Amino acid sequence: MLTSNSGKSVQGVGLAQLLLLTAVVGLVLAMLQGLTHVTSGYGIEDFLGWVDQGAIDQMKALWQDTFARIALPGLRWVPHLYLMIDTAVFMPLYGLLLLAIGDYFAYRVTRRFALRWTPMRWWVCHQFGALAGVLLLVDYVENAVGFARLDTLWMFFVSLVLQLLAARALLSPTSRVLPSNSAAARHVWWRDKRYDLGSLLFAVALLATVS
Repeated sequence: MLTSNSGKSVQGVGLAQLLLLTAVVGLVLAMLQGLTHVTSGYGIEDFLGWVDQGAIDQMKALWQDTFARIALPGLRWVPHLYLMIDTAVFMPLYGLLLLAIGDYFAYRVTRRFALRWTPMRWWVCHQFGALAGVLLLVDYVENAVGFARLDTLWMFFVSLVLQLLAARALLSPTSRVLPSNSAAARHVWWRDKRYDLGSLLFAVALLATVS
């Protein structure tokens, strides 16, 4: 729990809770991914990586046939649901987790070796920010392609709106994704006006959207 300058406790999502949320959502995605596997062993992730249109069409036909034989209402939407959860929930979770780990690592290193906080924070968080940006860019493009192949590109844009809402909730003023002490509360790097990671991630998201 963080303590504000006024001495009042601040409730919110902490690093441990963020890690747990990311793991739970990852498990849900793994279960949905298992439902997309056909008799040949291929699944949604293989579908996203293929470039041969014949294989893509065959996979869609296999899904339609498999889900029709099982005859469970809504099962045909499993590939779409997988992509929506990945885009709207899992991506902001693992992106923020990487950034929070970078922030925590920088904080612990500066305390351990008595280094200046600001330069170390700036350097470490930019490295983790770059890593998160690259991973998010790849996921944006991959999921957009997946939605397009499923003829539901509009779902990608709905997922982006939901993603923004999720990110806003995770980065709320009550967020505790930081080392749990009042000193860290004064060094929330994503509220630092000199820190340009927000601009970087916005540019990455915009590039992925229009690609």
